[in-house]
Amino acid sequence: MDLANIWDLESRNHEYDLDNDAEFNKVFWNITLLCEKLEISYDELYKMQKQINDIQLKWNVIKSITFSDLDDTLFSRLPQLEMDIFAKNRWKAWNLVIDSMWINNFFARFYKPEMLVDDVAKKTDVILTAWEIHIQEWKIQSIWLYDKETIIVPKHSLKPKTMLYYLLYDLEVIPEEIIFNDDRVRELSESFKLMSYFLWNKIKLKEVELDENHPNIVKNTNTIAYNKWNQYFNLWDLNL
Repeated sequence: MDLANIWDLESRNHEYDLDNDAEFNKVFWNITLLCEKLEISYDELYKMQKQINDIQLKWNVIKSITFSDLDDTLFSRLPQLEMDIFAKNRWKAWNLVIDSMWINNFFARFYKPEMLVDDVAKKTDVILTAWEIHIQEWKIQSIWLYDKETIIVPKHSLKPKTMLYYLLYDLEVIPEEIIFNDDRVRELSESFKLMSYFLWNKIKLKEVELDENHPNIVKNTNTIAYNKWNQYFNLWDLNL
């Protein structure tokens, strides 16, 4: 595979001497980093670049799209986590809830539509959440978020990759701006920085903190922004 073609270097006005070992190693290292952070293979990356080229040729660009996590972003888990059963052993407690007949009462008690974080929900286009599919679906049904497109992944680290696949292959668009609301978004910041370079767009990560006394109110939002258009693309200098 020609690594230069992955990034379509000529169309981006870059000329790299890939016959030079030092330059090749720098280019290869950053491609490797992107694959590692997004948990994708070189073949997947190559196909994504081709898909990006096709989308750009069709000019399938949208202004903005907003993704939001579910737990502790669209909905606060604080009241349930204050229960003794969760305070002592959170993960064991969840297994007890799932395996018992108490699960219906649990969702009826803690997942009510009026407890939704409206400030986040009304700006959300797609829910992107992680954990067991049937549990997350049950939560969404309980709080009546039927009008939102929902994507559920098995673990938090897969959110950037899944978002990328959704945009390129399901919607077949490249947004000028991506906004992602999540209470743990800082853990994914390096992956999203790489995504911004790869898509040539702006990505805003909003770290949501909900109010302890009023769980359906946003107490604070810290924003991390990556704007590809403010920087000249250089595979050598991602400096994560």
